[in-house]
Amino acid sequence: MALSVAMVAELACFIEVICPKPGNIGPGKSFGQINEMSLIVSAMGLAEAFRDAEAPLGRIVTRAAQAAKSLAGRQTSRGAVLLLAPLVKAAHEMRKNQGHSPASRASDFRARAADLLSSLRDDDSSQILAVLRNERDGEGHHDADAAPRALTLLGSMKQDMAGDSVAREYATGYEITFGITLPCLETLWKKGHALKRSIQQTALVLLSEVPDTEIARNFGEDMSIAASEMAGRAVMSGGYFSAEGRRTIKALRARLEDPEKPMPPTATANLTSAGVFVFLERTLGASPLSSLLERWDYMEET
Repeated sequence: MALSVAMVAELACFIEVICPKPGNIGPGKSFGQINEMSLIVSAMGLAEAFRDAEAPLGRIVTRAAQAAKSLAGRQTSRGAVLLLAPLVKAAHEMRKNQGHSPASRASDFRARAADLLSSLRDDDSSQILAVLRNERDGEGHHDADAAPRALTLLGSMKQDMAGDSVAREYATGYEITFGITLPCLETLWKKGHALKRSIQQTALVLLSEVPDTEIARNFGEDMSIAASEMAGRAVMSGGYFSAEGRRTIKALRARLEDPEKPMPPTATANLTSAGVFVFLERTLGASPLSSLLERWDYMEET
């Protein structure tokens, strides 16, 4: 049985949640009223919206955000929705036109997602900007019609890209996903590492190279840079694949999960979901899902 694009997106979100990573919500770790089941249920909602990949992108983004919130009872996944929706639509169109083949698809995949974003209609741009504002401002309501018309979606994203990873991905045609996350994950996978460990190491590399914009927004840029530097030290010492790296990761986890001042790197988690989706979409074009399951995990020193 071949997985639909929506099922691959849902699986990517599930995988991101169940791979323990410093500071992020996952098995046994919650943040406020949000726990791993909140995120899994939200993923079910966004996947339902992604099944209608023929719809305009603005409608897909809006429906996915609403469905995720409706099922989970609170908003948990707007960042993931915003990052995944253009990739899902691009994957759907590529499958329809080219079939499910991974050959030479990374650059084509990126180009198709970038083309979708650069050719949006005004109403699609307004809907996406409204969801993005709610992501930044919490549960506050924003009318889609209030989105500024003076700037295109990509013009607005270029203005905001320094302080928002979603904006950066939109403005640059997913330079993080295709320039950092996917190459790292594919390299680790080809070296024979377990998928779970490959994703954990990739998320660590991602945090080290891209300071988390949600930490910066909520706790200050200095805290975001400090977390990124600590992740970088862990990577330099081997990350999850060395005793010294794991000791540094343990210290990073303690800092990010301080009960008095927890700082979840939410932007990094959302970027990880996007990278995992692209990896799965490419990999499952050549290999059955069972081959990934066989290499999901193995016993390692922790």
